[in-house]
Amino acid sequence: MATSTQSIFTYNLGGIDSGSQQYVGSVISANPTATAIVLNCNPNNDTYAPCPIQDASYTFGPWAQITPPPNAPVTGTMDLLYTDLEVDTMSILQTTSTSESYVPATISLHCEVSALTRTFCLPKTLAGGVPGATQTPLASSDFAVWPFTVTVTAGLERLAAATSAAGNATATQGGNGTKSGTPTPTPIKNAARGKAIGMGGLVVMGLVAVGMFLQ
Repeated sequence: MATSTQSIFTYNLGGIDSGSQQYVGSVISANPTATAIVLNCNPNNDTYAPCPIQDASYTFGPWAQITPPPNAPVTGTMDLLYTDLEVDTMSILQTTSTSESYVPATISLHCEVSALTRTFCLPKTLAGGVPGATQTPLASSDFAVWPFTVTVTAGLERLAAATSAAGNATATQGGNGTKSGTPTPTPIKNAARGKAIGMGGLVVMGLVAVGMFLQ
């Protein structure tokens, strides 16, 4: 694992349609079973795309890596917590909140991912907007994950330690523990085009945990 001040990583995540927006991340914690990272818009983004989120926190397992470690599970859970900065009419899976005053709202999601082809999520919380805003929680829904690129600017040493621990565990079990390269991502079928969260044409992001189906 690189130990430079920043490095680019690609994960299979859901909740954000990055479009032309670029994101930077700070790794809060990392171990062989879970990684927690906080994302914000890249202040040096030269595309002039508006930034829809602030301090979006993702938690996900090794399944989210483009090339997972040997013997890593291919399913798991994903959790997301973020603030939508300019809420107009916001759709979070099948939970909607409407605010005509573009007041920030905070969203929390828990998702169970099955082999990166089908994901079920339930909104945990939806707060914010303006007095009188409508909030309608409904049933869980299919949710897509797709390759998502993040420039990690802090916490690289945590990722390095987690990678080393995973390699040692694999070697102990008789594996080779060799880190694989990063192949060209393949779009995931049945994806909702990353638009699980809408914001009047912009789509925002969430936090992840791995599993099979939510009740």
